[in-house]
Amino acid sequence: MIISVIFVLLFLAFLMGIILVPKIDGKINMIKVAVMGIMAIFCYQSFWAFMFQLVGIPVNLKSTCISMAAAVLLLWGMIIKKKKMQRIFVRITDIAVLAVLAGIVIAVSLHMFTPYLRLSYINSDPANHFNDAMVIVKQGVLGKHIYFSAFVNAMFIEIFSPILIVSKYYKAFIFADIFMHVLEVWMCYVLMLTVSAKKIVRIFAPVFALGYFWGYPAYSYMTGGFVYWSIGVMILMLLVYALLLLERYPKNYKCNVILLLFALYANTCCNALFIPLNSAAVILALFVLAIRQKKINKKMIAGFLVVVVIAAAAVFVLFMDKWGGSFDKMITYVSKAGGMYHSVYADLIYFIPAAFIVLFYLLKKKKYPAAIPVMALFMVVCTCVMYGFLINHMMSFYYYFKIYYNLWLFGWLLCVMAADILADEKQLAGFYAYVGFIGILALFTFTNYDMNMWEFDPGYNEASVPKHFLAIYWNNLDTSQKDYGEYTILPDLMEVMSYAAEELDDDKIPALVADDRTFYWFDGMRAQNTRKYKPYNRELMDILVKMDKNGITKIFVDKEDKIYQQYENYFSLCKAVYENERAAILTFPGESWCKILPYVNGYDEGKLELYKYVKKHLKNERVPLMAAKESCLDFIIYRQKTKQKSTDCYTWNFNPKENLDNLNQLGIKYITVLYGDSYYQENQYYLDGQETVFENESGKIIKCAGDSFSTEYK
Repeated sequence: MIISVIFVLLFLAFLMGIILVPKIDGKINMIKVAVMGIMAIFCYQSFWAFMFQLVGIPVNLKSTCISMAAAVLLLWGMIIKKKKMQRIFVRITDIAVLAVLAGIVIAVSLHMFTPYLRLSYINSDPANHFNDAMVIVKQGVLGKHIYFSAFVNAMFIEIFSPILIVSKYYKAFIFADIFMHVLEVWMCYVLMLTVSAKKIVRIFAPVFALGYFWGYPAYSYMTGGFVYWSIGVMILMLLVYALLLLERYPKNYKCNVILLLFALYANTCCNALFIPLNSAAVILALFVLAIRQKKINKKMIAGFLVVVVIAAAAVFVLFMDKWGGSFDKMITYVSKAGGMYHSVYADLIYFIPAAFIVLFYLLKKKKYPAAIPVMALFMVVCTCVMYGFLINHMMSFYYYFKIYYNLWLFGWLLCVMAADILADEKQLAGFYAYVGFIGILALFTFTNYDMNMWEFDPGYNEASVPKHFLAIYWNNLDTSQKDYGEYTILPDLMEVMSYAAEELDDDKIPALVADDRTFYWFDGMRAQNTRKYKPYNRELMDILVKMDKNGITKIFVDKEDKIYQQYENYFSLCKAVYENERAAILTFPGESWCKILPYVNGYDEGKLELYKYVKKHLKNERVPLMAAKESCLDFIIYRQKTKQKSTDCYTWNFNPKENLDNLNQLGIKYITVLYGDSYYQENQYYLDGQETVFENESGKIIKCAGDSFSTEYK
């Protein structure tokens, strides 16, 4: 508890130091610096976490406190030495807006998680991020590549660990997720005010910030659970903020460059896709900034080179370490499928007028900030390149649409710039018309007018007419109507999961379940990675052999999960370490997971005779057991007695003809079949037409009639 309190106090002292250390002669908006300062501190912490790991110091709350204490001493030392503080001002309206925006995010959060922070994410992806954070908490070691969000979440978990048991750490993770989304919408609002201080922007900034949040951030939060993607965009906001300060306050060069470098470092450890994209966008923006200032000095060159080196090093390390320097591996990686909202242009097309306005006046008068339009244009170009990869099947929709998070942010920032420019040019009527147009479309979307009318009378619109103008808003609105209680892990299931997290010291306890949420949250609670035992695309026999090989002694099962129900006759042999009516922690029935024969009461002697014949007379041949999935005990005992593998010949993975094609392709001429099994009964006519090598009352061993199994299947 003491270290948690110290951490919070140091964090606040650090933040106050950032606010009060002298930066410029005039007053600064305290709210802006405070909001961006919180994110800057996270970036600072992530850098020192990496440095601590390099020298073998565990990454935890204590070591992070050391890095913050050093920063606090430095900042407050500067304040004391200069004998002055930065003058600040606070607008009550800013506080009110932040409160309203936070209230909206919290209201969504309460709908999802309830005040008790119920575990009810729709997607299983948050469980993976929770697992990454738990590894840091338990082992004090950062992830190999992308660790920023995991580190931040780990700090929240450690702060609350004195008042939570291990199996309830997910509540701290949920709290961190809520906090970061509140911070995200705050940062968006502050960034908009940084773009322009005009009254028109101050009026529309709260609406724009809410419009931003209810798009891709809300989708990520309520549906996708892409924790690190939202944080990646927050780092991008900080990068844009630092670039704006560099352009606006050249005399405060050192502070702004330090902020930029910490944000740039954080970008290198937050998301693989954002590393090259955001880094290149920053470099391009700096290059344009240098050209526009027409004064290139040593400081600018040095700063530019540092940024280039950091970005290039990050991209090189990512390419070599993650993909082994192979473009083929990189293409394979970005070709992986995943769940994601798809809309190529429908949600972004409304930003085009704002983009044209900004680019026109930027080129015409060259007096407006260039960072945002330059970076936005670069992102559009990158999107076009990625679209080329997409249509050539070199990138999945999942990875392609990730860049839309960036496009969504820049779309709203361009709207702010358009308002600022049109106010300067006395063209606000055009801006009001533009905003009014978008507002009417939003009204149609949020009232579901078109869909309601279509349901009232299908003749209202043709089938080809779009039902929603702002599709992502409607998608999120539709999601918000869901009962998140349906996505919770039930109490009986959670009881057994909690027991495994709290009481068992085993290095790994795989969850043999088909349900992704249960599997990944169980792994997360125990800070383990048991994906190689996941039944998703593996058969039970493969898993059991692998568990024996790796010394796994316990498993978690859900008695209502389809995996348990399919293999219940096997799991019923296992001994329960802990169980209730819904779930159980099981250990093997005897010496291992596969050596189960002594524990199967009354196993058919005729089957054992078949297995013995295979081992004695066909030891140089591949002789798989061809049976249905319900014969899982037979597969295990067959493997134990004959040492024959059958996993690549499982009958349920193919139709009857494909089964024969597979046997021929593998060069198999002998198979074992069991009379009481449904596979034999369904294919008896064909199987009885083959050559019988050995037969008894339980089954037979057959050889193909000829050089291979005929595929003229009847």
